[in-house]
Amino acid sequence: MNPSNTPETPAVISNEPAMLGCRLLFKQAPVIDYDSILEELKKLYPAVVNVGNMLFTFPDLPLESSEQTIHVQCAVMPVTPIRQLPETVLQQNWHWPAAAQEAATCTHELLINDLMTARLSYKSRHKLFIDFLQAVVKVAQPDVVYSLPAEKLLSPTQITDQLDTLINVRLFNISDAASPEMFMDTIGMHTFGLPDCQVRFSNADPNAMATLLRNFAYYIFEKGDVIEDGNTIQGPTPGSTLVCQYAPSLVAPAREAISLT
Repeated sequence: MNPSNTPETPAVISNEPAMLGCRLLFKQAPVIDYDSILEELKKLYPAVVNVGNMLFTFPDLPLESSEQTIHVQCAVMPVTPIRQLPETVLQQNWHWPAAAQEAATCTHELLINDLMTARLSYKSRHKLFIDFLQAVVKVAQPDVVYSLPAEKLLSPTQITDQLDTLINVRLFNISDAASPEMFMDTIGMHTFGLPDCQVRFSNADPNAMATLLRNFAYYIFEKGDVIEDGNTIQGPTPGSTLVCQYAPSLVAPAREAISLT
């Protein structure tokens, strides 16, 4: 990994909310029971309706503001033969060592995603999508879940209502550094319109740094985009501090990030 050679990014990037989605991977072609998915969703969203199998509409979800009637939706796309998975996704699954091996045995997939959710608060979007994902996973029983916002693979048993389902902490070795250095960032926060965070370091425990970045992401998700340039947070060791500075991400995808130095 060589941050200095990544494509040039704009000086200012504003993270806009993006579609939340997952690719569900199967070792055998599944038959999707849409009625059972609807039944699961009605336990949490009694007014939900299924339109043409693929679309599930949630008329009772509150929107922040709207001058016209907009129905929040989630979709289950048709089952297709599996497409090639990005190499970067296969390499960043520290939470599940067998992820790449399991994914390699899958032959079919389907995509699920949210629609018309831009006016929901980001916490409401997160809850809706996780509820939908858990309902579809329970019914369809995939073998692997590819979280698109987090760019990582999950076992179905690892799907929870926590933020970890849709964010990831990535680790890269810096190949052009004079002395051994590492780069770590979060990915997934940008899909909610929030900043990710990133840090370049050499004299710190990677596990401690990963915990710090994960906890920082959870703090931002809970409090909102409240960090200002120059704010400090506790570092990975007692008594140490890191300074926050908004900057373009050093590793793709291009997005706003908080650099810790």
